[in-house]
Amino acid sequence: MSQVRFPGLEALGLDYGALRTAEGLARLDAAFRERLARRDATLAEALVRYREGPEPPRDRATSELLLRLAPHVEGFVAWLFGIEAELAASRAATLAENAVARFKEEYVLRRARRLRPPFRHRFAELDGWLEGELRGAGLDVADRELAVARFGLALLGNEG
Repeated sequence: MSQVRFPGLEALGLDYGALRTAEGLARLDAAFRERLARRDATLAEALVRYREGPEPPRDRATSELLLRLAPHVEGFVAWLFGIEAELAASRAATLAENAVARFKEEYVLRRARRLRPPFRHRFAELDGWLEGELRGAGLDVADRELAVARFGLALLGNEG
């Protein structure tokens, strides 16, 4: 049976077992801080100030710091365990859903509520019409919500 390899850990001279020791975690933390300093010195300094403060503040500044750190932590962990490709695939799948969020914000939340006339058609009729329009537009209806969002955004783009 082959042993699972973790390229980032190996590059740091660590193995998985080191993650269960104070010394291993200290080395891992130091490596993260060094990497962060190379990529974003200002953020690295903010992290040091946060850690060295008398008591971590529990306010919006803390939330903002954590949100700014999150992509760096995510990238570091992906590198440690050699899952950069999987992270990229996950990110691409998430970004593909942006059309859904944009459509809901632009059309459903802003326009549809105020333009709601009485319904003259049954749901099955409207659903059948929509299915035909989606297929006619060449959209993949396997993810119907995404297809509807892309269709709606295309229609909204044609308004201008």
